[in-house]
Amino acid sequence: MNSTKSIILIALGAALVWVGSVISIPIGPVPITLQTMMVVVIGMMLGPTRGGLAILLYYLLGIIGIPVFAGFKSGIAVFTSSPAAGFLLGFLPAAYISGVCFLVAKRFHGAVAYVLISVTAVVGMVVPYILGVPLFMNYTGKTLVESLPLVVTPFIPGDVIKTVAATLIGGAIVRFRGVDGKSSRE
Repeated sequence: MNSTKSIILIALGAALVWVGSVISIPIGPVPITLQTMMVVVIGMMLGPTRGGLAILLYYLLGIIGIPVFAGFKSGIAVFTSSPAAGFLLGFLPAAYISGVCFLVAKRFHGAVAYVLISVTAVVGMVVPYILGVPLFMNYTGKTLVESLPLVVTPFIPGDVIKTVAATLIGGAIVRFRGVDGKSSRE
């Protein structure tokens, strides 16, 4: 793939994460958004390297002052003084890991491929929690027991729906791009 096409895809990936942040439902210290689903889909669509670069570009846009973060926020303070900072930081490994898992999943066919794509979506949705919950606890001084009902439990129903949607999108990517990565339209 040529570098111009890669740059465009990376920029579009960053834009998709921003689109996922536009609808932000504040239910507590961490809002509900579609960002995590977009991160997983970006990993699937762009692969681990370009997916990771899309997230880094998204971070850079927000840091320099473009309001791309949830709630139309921007600036470095979102990473340093926000209870949601760990979840946001989790987007980078989530996109990368989703990309790697998807590369494995798309080598299979039929039901096995869909099971592996589902696993990819689940893993991608869980990764931000791995950074998000401990950093939330550090930021707020809350224990794990106090934190779970604030930043995990309310998100489970939506994350299940987003995981199903990401799985369906992943399946569509495989059908459109094929196992060898070439479009049926090329």
